[in-house]
Amino acid sequence: MQNKPILKLKASSLVEVLLYMALLSGMIFAIGGVVREMFTARNKQQSVIEVENEAMMVMQLLKRDLKDAQSISAPAPGATGNTLTYARTGTPAYNRSYSLNGGVLQQTTTPGSTTLLTSNRVVLSNLSFRRVAVSTTLSVVNVSFTASYSNPGGRNDLSYQRNYATSIVIRPGL
Repeated sequence: MQNKPILKLKASSLVEVLLYMALLSGMIFAIGGVVREMFTARNKQQSVIEVENEAMMVMQLLKRDLKDAQSISAPAPGATGNTLTYARTGTPAYNRSYSLNGGVLQQTTTPGSTTLLTSNRVVLSNLSFRRVAVSTTLSVVNVSFTASYSNPGGRNDLSYQRNYATSIVIRPGL
């Protein structure tokens, strides 16, 4: 009778199994850390983009609207205020003002309505309008404000704040 070779299976020892599990756990932990950092960077980038876009929109809107201003009633020449009010004559004629309402920029048009111009994801603060009368027909309005991402949970990856300032030249009748 012939001896048939017995199929030999190589068994892993407990030490080898533990070593493989430790290596696998380390790899999973490292991959998880990379994924977490990617999400943190994405959230930070999203908050920066949101603040920058809304701040630029506010400045462009003010520049565009004040091009049509015939007269500015607030703030007075040489004064600083947190509300800007101007009048436009012609068709259509209206008075318009800009101010903050709970961290949101609002535009009030008379006759007419109040429109919220920024979202609740971006909080504006320290809104300031300073009017400088250069001549009887030329004024400059310095606008400054702070924009920050609304972060009620206080998460570090969502915190972003920046100060903005611009000057707008107003030439009534041009």
